[in-house]
Amino acid sequence: MFRLFQQCLLVATLAFYTHGAAAEDARSIALGGSVIANGKGAHGAMANPASMMNMKRRGEGLHMRFGISGEIRDTGNTIDTLTDSANENLISDIDAEINALSQTNIQCNPVTGESTDPCVSGTQNLSDLSGRLLDILDLVDGETIDAQARADLGVAYTKSRYPIAVQLRVSATGSGEPEIAESDRDYIEEFETLLDDDEITLGEAEGSSFLQVDDLGLPLAITQPEDVLGSSTTGNALLRTQLAISVATTLKSGDREFDVGVTPKFSSLSAYRVESNVRDEFVDGSESLADRFEDSEVSESSFTFDLGSSVMLKKNKIPLQLAAVIKNVIPESIKTADGFAFETDPQLIVGAATAKGRFTFSGDVALNAAKVDNFETQKLALGVEMASRQFALRAGISHDASREKDATSLSLGFGLGPLDIGGRLNGAESLEAGVQLAFSF
Repeated sequence: MFRLFQQCLLVATLAFYTHGAAAEDARSIALGGSVIANGKGAHGAMANPASMMNMKRRGEGLHMRFGISGEIRDTGNTIDTLTDSANENLISDIDAEINALSQTNIQCNPVTGESTDPCVSGTQNLSDLSGRLLDILDLVDGETIDAQARADLGVAYTKSRYPIAVQLRVSATGSGEPEIAESDRDYIEEFETLLDDDEITLGEAEGSSFLQVDDLGLPLAITQPEDVLGSSTTGNALLRTQLAISVATTLKSGDREFDVGVTPKFSSLSAYRVESNVRDEFVDGSESLADRFEDSEVSESSFTFDLGSSVMLKKNKIPLQLAAVIKNVIPESIKTADGFAFETDPQLIVGAATAKGRFTFSGDVALNAAKVDNFETQKLALGVEMASRQFALRAGISHDASREKDATSLSLGFGLGPLDIGGRLNGAESLEAGVQLAFSF
């Protein structure tokens, strides 16, 4: 059963994990997600294409970036449980103990014996293993694992009349959920209870639904796992390869200048869905989970775009940059062969940023909940950055209104020359992290 759950976990994750609705990168993660009014480099161009105009004003010309980032949302302790080395061989150990008992000869007489007569001894190990498995099933039943992964390669040129950025993104999204059948609990509970005290008595065997004593000297009859178990795990996954091209300019209205930008995004999508029953783990010759996963592929192409804007309010004592972005203006959706849908929705985010000395303070607010490949977010984020030419220290706090658990999180990160690292922790089972190399000339 664990091997099944571990395989489906791999199907669900595919790679590492990343965040949803905003164009998250290591710097943005460290700032709590507050970046649309405070974008820098090629990654800033993806967060808000209008930010390239500020880069142009600062005299920056060429920007390059390679980064990876990821997020895990585990509603229980499923990942820790499945990756615990103590549980690695649990199923094979149980299978071996059942096979050994099935070859053990009965030591009691089912016709003339008493109910307290011992029929089979040496059962304590299987009882203990069954108890461990029951505890784990209770822990993972109905819990979900959601994951996204993203790797980005981006270049921006901001010295031209119309600054432009190009980014290639490869991302993976997955989810997995085990469903434990009640009949499986009954089967395992009976082993835990009846096999305790290192023996099976005649009365226990006669009252069992899964054990049978036929005659003195014959092997103990045990109903095999593949004839009973009905628990299953469902895994869904989406692979996205996306090409994004951002262009920006400045519009004038009276004495006010507004920066605007657009990012068309072209994607190739492949969706997968696989469901596997735990009994398959005990049947030789079953088609592998990886093969069934590959056979379920559905592929489509899609198009959407982002719109961004930004304006500097200079009349204040402390200049204030205001910004707004509409992400994924055209909704996207792809369904697996059996109808499970991965959806991407539009989201409006507004933000502000101000600088004082070496410190920059920023904040973003998502005005609606939205999904990116089924990862739903609606964030309020605040961040602060202390930066010099070669070093930056960043911190942030965010609250995701779309989440029932672990909605509020703290984030930290730093920049050391071209290296940016950022992380956000929402609890032991929910975390996000990113690392990137970013250059601006």
